[in-house]
Amino acid sequence: MTLAASDVTTPLAIRVLGKSRRLEIDWIDGRVTAVTHLKLRQSCRCATCVSQRKRGGEIRVSAEIELTSVSACGAGAVQLTFSDGHSRGIYPFSYLQSLTVQT
Repeated sequence: MTLAASDVTTPLAIRVLGKSRRLEIDWIDGRVTAVTHLKLRQSCRCATCVSQRKRGGEIRVSAEIELTSVSACGAGAVQLTFSDGHSRGIYPFSYLQSLTVQT
């Protein structure tokens, strides 16, 4: 997925790496970062997942979870769909940036 650049929290490109189960992001400032599919799923910001974490629960998913699609959601976020069928979370670019580590 290639996106238009507007600020440092806007990615230039987003790649789903199936073999390593990572989402890799190229940022406008030249950094390349990545985050695992598992961490993304466990960090979902949908109302159900946020509520579960607030009650002290954790988001339990298989370590084998895979990201199956990435869809643009407005100008500043993406919606992610996972192999367990979960697709309710919207991930703003600034949130994705906070979850990733530089590669």
